[in-house]
Amino acid sequence: MENVLLENYGIKHFKVNELVPKEIYAMYGEGAVQFLDIKAIRVIEFLREDLGKPVYVNNWDSGGLRQESGYRVPNTKTGGKLSQHKFGRAFDIRVEGMTPQEVFDYILANEKKYIAAGLTCMENIKFTPTWNHLDTRAVLDLSKIRIVNPWASF
Repeated sequence: MENVLLENYGIKHFKVNELVPKEIYAMYGEGAVQFLDIKAIRVIEFLREDLGKPVYVNNWDSGGLRQESGYRVPNTKTGGKLSQHKFGRAFDIRVEGMTPQEVFDYILANEKKYIAAGLTCMENIKFTPTWNHLDTRAVLDLSKIRIVNPWASF
């Protein structure tokens, strides 16, 4: 039964294969959910519901090239050494019918409800002009969404 594991968590719009690389899905199938932080999935599900528009992560299953926009294996050359993607807490997303700048601005204009949904960080849009990076890393200040630069150490 496809997507049953995510439906158990109240996720209606995403499947495990959209959130992990092809090699991980080939090895674990739906069990690859173990590599994902459910809080991060709930953030993109919330965004999907709030906007009423499709939100895309990976597209390798439909012949596309994106397979590391969600979980990334620890030895990947994509991203930083301690990327939130490697902990299953980050997604690089695209929203149908919206530019990344529009998504970024919308989330910040509705910051309180996105904080309540679990979003803690976004990457600076200057560095992500064709996608939005959203993550749920632990932060000390939960009163605002932290804007981070890729590969920044802190």
